[in-house]
Amino acid sequence: MSYCNLVGIETGTLDFVVMHIPVEILARVRTLYDRGLNLQAYQVAISHAPLSDWQGTEARILAGRMAMQLGGQRLGYAYHLRAGRGDRTSLAATYYYARTLLSRKGLLVAWEFVRSRSEFPDATPPESAEWACFRGQLLSHFRDFDAAGESIERAIALDPQNYWLYVTQAWILEEQDLYSAAQAMAEQALELKPYDTAATLTIARMLTLLERDDAALALLQETLTKTESGAIAHTLAQLQTELGDYVGAQQSYARYAERMPLLEPGGQQWLLSRQADLAYYLGDFAATSQLAAQVESAFYQKIAERLRAQPLVGKRVLLPVGFVRQHRATCAPATLATLTRFWDKPTDHLDIAAEICYDGTAPDRERLWAEQNGWIAREFTVTWESAVALIDRGIPFTLTTTEPTSAHLQAVIGYDSYLQQLLIRDPYDRQIGEAWGPEFL
Repeated sequence: MSYCNLVGIETGTLDFVVMHIPVEILARVRTLYDRGLNLQAYQVAISHAPLSDWQGTEARILAGRMAMQLGGQRLGYAYHLRAGRGDRTSLAATYYYARTLLSRKGLLVAWEFVRSRSEFPDATPPESAEWACFRGQLLSHFRDFDAAGESIERAIALDPQNYWLYVTQAWILEEQDLYSAAQAMAEQALELKPYDTAATLTIARMLTLLERDDAALALLQETLTKTESGAIAHTLAQLQTELGDYVGAQQSYARYAERMPLLEPGGQQWLLSRQADLAYYLGDFAATSQLAAQVESAFYQKIAERLRAQPLVGKRVLLPVGFVRQHRATCAPATLATLTRFWDKPTDHLDIAAEICYDGTAPDRERLWAEQNGWIAREFTVTWESAVALIDRGIPFTLTTTEPTSAHLQAVIGYDSYLQQLLIRDPYDRQIGEAWGPEFL
């Protein structure tokens, strides 16, 4: 019988235990995992040994991948690092090691590692294809899209039926702001592997950027019934929150919690903060205060404190300002386009960018464009009183935040006087932002 060795770790000692895991069991775990049935795969796996005890290159890679899908991000990283360090002859182990470096150490460290590891004469086409694909992904982060495209083409030539290559190509197209092309590429991946989490999430994201929220909702809801993916439940909850379906979002986060049995303390804190947000949006201030008090961050501790104040006086005003996704360095044109839509005088953000944007937008160019296109523009220093006065009159406005070498344009679209927060529409992040008024200003 074929088997993997496992090591059990006792407090203060290493207790080596040989536990036989038949190849057929590993194959069963991998099959369930590949179908998105993460909880079932996990139950089969731990019926033989805890994930924390898995040893051996193949087992560590699979354990790491499974842990990440079940909320154990740090555990997953640890196993992929151990796999890469323990078996330098395996391209698969090297690949997952490099991906961990990208997540934990950043682009430059990952790129230097990839450049130093190029010879794997015994690698099979799936492994060599994914290695070339990862190299292309890194090149796209450097915005060298020609070289990235060449790496992806080489990868697909090696393994044309590998769905992951098309998912990665979709990500690269997204980085070029080619959303329709990215959606089509991710759909090709989904044809090769139905209900895949990464492909589904990519398609859903592209649909929202193409203003097809209903289609994104339908896709996520269908996939949620076919898989046990926590990531799908999380993304669905985020979209439901943005669209004002707070009860639906609560249900989706509950399913997320069920599908994340390895959720780490940071993830648990994040989930509590989302639950606090939804309780607040539903007007349950007592539950909000109770949940927020459990979140170990100054932001939520302040929310809990303010909601305990009596009497609680205020209101939340949010103008129906939509979302236009910026491209690289086009935050100003995208924000201007967002506001023109609000006033039913829509202008395409790329048309605005072509007129006023060059690796960013100078403020005088923004104002000149507005005045030349029939708008009244006024510059002023934002105060809490001026923001509230404008929002109460139904007028969203642009807000510039500056740093030593850059600036960013967003739109103030509401306020919350219970909590003294400004509500901000950022042109890159679909979720509405919240900033403490006095501190932010």
